[in-house]
Amino acid sequence: MPSKLPCPCFPPKRIFVPMDYSKPAYSALRVAMTLARRWGSTLDVIFIELRPTQLTAIGPYGMSAYAPIPSNEGEISRERKRLRKAVAGFPRTRTEVRTISGWPSEEIARIVARGSADMIVMGTHGYSGIARALLGSVAEAVMRNAKVPVLAVREGSPNRRPLRIMVPCNLTPYANQGLAYAAAVADDLRAQLSVLYVPPKGDPHGDFATPTLRNHLDAVIGSKRARSIKVEIRQGHPRSAIIEVARKGEYDLLVLSAHRRGFWVNTFAGSSVERTLRHAELPNLSVPETPPARRR
Repeated sequence: MPSKLPCPCFPPKRIFVPMDYSKPAYSALRVAMTLARRWGSTLDVIFIELRPTQLTAIGPYGMSAYAPIPSNEGEISRERKRLRKAVAGFPRTRTEVRTISGWPSEEIARIVARGSADMIVMGTHGYSGIARALLGSVAEAVMRNAKVPVLAVREGSPNRRPLRIMVPCNLTPYANQGLAYAAAVADDLRAQLSVLYVPPKGDPHGDFATPTLRNHLDAVIGSKRARSIKVEIRQGHPRSAIIEVARKGEYDLLVLSAHRRGFWVNTFAGSSVERTLRHAELPNLSVPETPPARRR
């Protein structure tokens, strides 16, 4: 049964895969190809060459560049051949590989703003400490601003369709968008969908948690669809509960709603999406708070 809420265009007709020739980027490319085959999507694979004025992080081991960058024309040529070889198994009529120059988060934002992508699949390095403080994670910046779902993939993520999907829900309107999209993905992939709910402090034992959540699921996605959803109730801080569940290894995909908050809050505190991205190893699908209309 389809969700009662409008959600981003699903299945996505065009999947955008930004590349930097790193291992996480190639893991993301393999996952994107698997999903694109399932959904019949077109792949738009773009290598974004950093401008010469790139930032450099100063960490405990000296200076380190934001991402591996080919240092000469010969290396650039070899990397381009490697990239084209990686997509060789995907239908050519549904593949576009190109190179552009600029700052990654800005160029990705421009491409998405033009409406040329329904989903972004990208690698994440999971930076932490001073490197993240100076540079930030490009994946975090994209998730914070993108108006389409963003799937962040770490190095070594399994190249298979997810069979166990987890989506946290705090009963708010913005969280319902993630719930609706997670339900659509789970239905299409025939995956088991589980919902994580952390009761408010007024219900310390969770006595009313299960019926409250079940009623909410019925209202958002319909009672017939809601009956097949597994419910997991956790105590404590919601963000900590999400990270703990994500680290258990029981799920293949975590779906989160990207709640748009103020710049300073996002920069210094970090949203649940961004903090989970830094600490959880499994693929993280961020659904925008205000998604575009569903494709007809």
